Amino acid sequence: PDLVETSNNVASIEMSSTEAIVMCSTRSSVGDALESARDRLTAIASLAGATIVKSDPYPGWNPNMKSPLLQLGKELLASKVDNTHKPVGVKAIHAGLECGLLIEKMGG
Repeated sequence: PDLVETSNNVASIEMSSTEAIVMCSTRSSVGDALESARDRLTAIASLAGATIVKSDPYPGWNPNMKSPLLQLGKELLASKVDNTHKPVGVKAIHAGLECGLLIEKMGG
């Protein structure tokens, strides 16, 4: 699908007279791409003489458009709405990727 794979955003910046704390949110639907982006941020911080602290990331998650749960959800929604002009549609979004956490914990 037309979906952003990997992104990073500056979530917040705290400044004092001696330091700046920059918090970033790095996300990816692909685990290896996520780690690559985080490694690049670490390298940039190191070149700037900064310290970087990494928290545990959301795991990568590629949407499974053939998921049985997704199919059931589409069927249930279609049974509740008037879809005579347009079939029920589903789109993946690039967000916090909580689905990756669920899949990691529940095993698929």
